[in-house]
Amino acid sequence: MSTHHAMGDDEIVHGHGQGVRATVIQRKQALELQLAQLQNSDQQGTAMPKAIELALSMLDSLLPAEQSDIPPVVVAQLVRWLEANQYLGIVDEKAKHAVPRH
Repeated sequence: MSTHHAMGDDEIVHGHGQGVRATVIQRKQALELQLAQLQNSDQQGTAMPKAIELALSMLDSLLPAEQSDIPPVVVAQLVRWLEANQYLGIVDEKAKHAVPRH
């Protein structure tokens, strides 16, 4: 779970842009790695790779290329992206191997 829930929105937006940026980059790298693994697995045709690709494409337009101060509105959008994609790609191993009930 992310740590930004402990802070208020104003605190996140003002002064924590670089921390949010670092967290977003870390999550982006994890999703890129998982996407590469899925593309080389039997789950290539499932919805999971497409969902990860969509999340990554959304991020391309949000994440500023520069290391300078990130505008508060962009920080807020990055936080929303993190919240929306925090569980993306997580597979419940028990559910994956469960026998369906009829």
